[in-house]
Amino acid sequence: MDVKTGEVVESFPNAYYIVGDDGSAPFAVISKSDSRLLIIIGVAADSEVGVDGNELDEGNRQRYYEFSNNKLKLIKVIEK
Repeated sequence: MDVKTGEVVESFPNAYYIVGDDGSAPFAVISKSDSRLLIIIGVAADSEVGVDGNELDEGNRQRYYEFSNNKLKLIKVIEK
């Protein structure tokens, strides 16, 4: 969201599970107001691709995105 205008300029790149089979799922979003970095931790609800464009199996991941020109660009993925 653009803090000056309130306009939504980009959405999360995926939906993420909040409640898993055991009643919980790891999910967190980390950002700082003075940074273009967005970190999303959790299990994606839909298929997803890695930095290299290859489809990834379902799993818990830590994903690093750079927000630039009103777009989120995946820059790193760490399997949890």
